[in-house]
Amino acid sequence: MERRIRSLHSRATLYRRDTGIDGLYLGFPFLVIPQGKGARPRIAPVLLWPISLKPQVGARSSITIGFNRNREEVRLNPAFDTILGLDATKRWQELAWDLLGRASLTAADVVDAFGTLAAVQGRTLIPLPDNVARARENQLICAAVLFNLVYLGQAVVEDLRQLKSIPPTATGLATALRISESPDNYVPDAVKEIDRYFTVASDPSQEAAVFDARRAPGLVVEGPPGTGKSQTIVNMVCDAIGRQQSLLIVCQKQAALDVVYKRLEAKGLADRIIKITDVTQDREPLIRSIREQLEEMSPRAYLTPEVWRQNRPQLAGRIEALESELDHHHAALHRVDTISGLTYREILGDLIRLEQESPPLIGAPNLRQLLAKQSMSDIAMLEEVCGPLAHYWLPSHFEDSPLVALKIFS
Repeated sequence: MERRIRSLHSRATLYRRDTGIDGLYLGFPFLVIPQGKGARPRIAPVLLWPISLKPQVGARSSITIGFNRNREEVRLNPAFDTILGLDATKRWQELAWDLLGRASLTAADVVDAFGTLAAVQGRTLIPLPDNVARARENQLICAAVLFNLVYLGQAVVEDLRQLKSIPPTATGLATALRISESPDNYVPDAVKEIDRYFTVASDPSQEAAVFDARRAPGLVVEGPPGTGKSQTIVNMVCDAIGRQQSLLIVCQKQAALDVVYKRLEAKGLADRIIKITDVTQDREPLIRSIREQLEEMSPRAYLTPEVWRQNRPQLAGRIEALESELDHHHAALHRVDTISGLTYREILGDLIRLEQESPPLIGAPNLRQLLAKQSMSDIAMLEEVCGPLAHYWLPSHFEDSPLVALKIFS
């Protein structure tokens, strides 16, 4: 027994060191659930009691076991949802809450508390039987077992349990739940070209996501397939490297990690990445790989030519100058003319539309000087006045008339 307990303590300590989760529990009491004709009954602990084991070094048969008050979270077996169903589990949970609210407890008190939901088989602590007799109803056995609780998704469950006691303000959860939306008048700070470290082509929305990730405590990036979420992650990694920071990427699916890894590898950043796909594998090769990367990068940092360091500010300045020129050009295209009330872009659109009309318009360049300073309303009034008189002007041969410019009329 001593050897088994010390082995259990060793495994639990290693698991806590690797994951940060203390999985030492005492299961008590145990529920025997019949599984139908010919099938062996199912046995499951009802309550999970957090415990601590303290074996004395060098002292045989000296092991201290006690309730772990740093983890005061006696809870109902989470597997009951699957074993018994949600409705039945709710009744067991209500009895558990009532039981754990008492000032003191004995083994008999715990067994009797659940006696309304299962037949009690004794109130004295006994070893868990190897063979349980088949029965037609649920049975409650006054037995206890020490074990290290490990199940799929345990780390996520522990994180969610801790988040319950932390207000979501100023966390990533606030962004996910849209508790603190950004104000409508929020304008992100302009990022200089020298402070951009992108290696993958990106659109403005993807760039904004990378820059928001610098300041936001939590950021949710969403979009259908093919909208560039993987490219955005790659640029986030490059941005972190450029700013001499580290970045951890986690994902439930290895295929998604492989996509990001291959994109970074294609950009020549394979020596800046450590990929872990199996947390149970030996850690020695991983640590050796990290050490080799650091040793290889350390001398290379001093031997790298300084040419690219000098060219980078010049290239950034050239890019900013071109962007400024484009901005001025864009502003000129959309600036509203004081006389016509139209932008240059709108005038171009109207001219293109007029050229495509049939029959083609008649050119009258001599009228341009007369009408250049007129407003749109003045020109409309002239059209209204001159229109009805056109059939008098056309046959008059335009003697000494400025309207001779209109002689192209047939």
